[in-house]
Amino acid sequence: MARLDRQITLAHALQSLGLQPGEARAVPRLPGLPEPAASWIMAAYRQLGGVLSSPILRPSGWDIQTASGLIVELDEEQHFNRHRAETLRAEWAVDLPWQVDYLRYCADFERVALKSHSGAGFWTSAGSARQFGPAGSRRDLEGAGSPRWKQRAIYDAMRDSLAASGKVSLARLSVHDRLGSIRLGDALRGLAPLDLQELRELLLARTTNSVYTPASSASIPPRAGSVGNTDSAPPEPASTASATFRPTELAKRLGYHDESRPGRVVRAYLRERYPDHPKKARWLLNEEQAQDVLENVPPHR
Repeated sequence: MARLDRQITLAHALQSLGLQPGEARAVPRLPGLPEPAASWIMAAYRQLGGVLSSPILRPSGWDIQTASGLIVELDEEQHFNRHRAETLRAEWAVDLPWQVDYLRYCADFERVALKSHSGAGFWTSAGSARQFGPAGSRRDLEGAGSPRWKQRAIYDAMRDSLAASGKVSLARLSVHDRLGSIRLGDALRGLAPLDLQELRELLLARTTNSVYTPASSASIPPRAGSVGNTDSAPPEPASTASATFRPTELAKRLGYHDESRPGRVVRAYLRERYPDHPKKARWLLNEEQAQDVLENVPPHR
């Protein structure tokens, strides 16, 4: 199951808990981060081996944004490795409610990320190499390592810094989290029931108290239940702001406004990048895939 499918399943479950979709919020940018977050991120960038004196860091949109103001990020296998752990050990990050669990996941599941997310654009890209230098040998994290993994870690840290400085209310959930005896990633894939009461408790435990305090809010009502495989039709996907991107939209961002079929250049790249994609199926890209396109498809000249 693709990343977006798991995100949609989680968004639907959050709706069942009373968290309705909300309007898109501005995503973190550098330059543009407020202090002290900007200083924290520049220090993290240097620690991760960033090579630019004035980096331009532009993560894509938040995963799930709710009407209550709470933002929920779903972190998949590729987010857990030694580079992410470096950002989580910073003094400003120690009180983040996911810090302890995430450090453990970075240690325990780096091997999973290396096995499943070290190929092609997951390991390096033109944009990440500009920020962190050339990549080392694939699956070798000693020395140069993976520029894309470092870029992903700094982008996650940028989101964390806004939560730590009280600018947003953020909850991070991981596919490695456990809901009772069930792994959250398996439940989101439909391989096991998704217990809503367990999910609610995890969400409450992982939410920063800076802007939105879930323990005293009625926006997550106590409700037991589960979401699992049934014989009925699947629910309509929940709205997730900035979650999907179409080739034509990305092509226009790259300057292909005046072409008769502006999305053609992006689709050509995608066919090469994802050869197993069904030929007649339309392309709906998640934020990481969109970032890959914007960094590797040449802009229109």
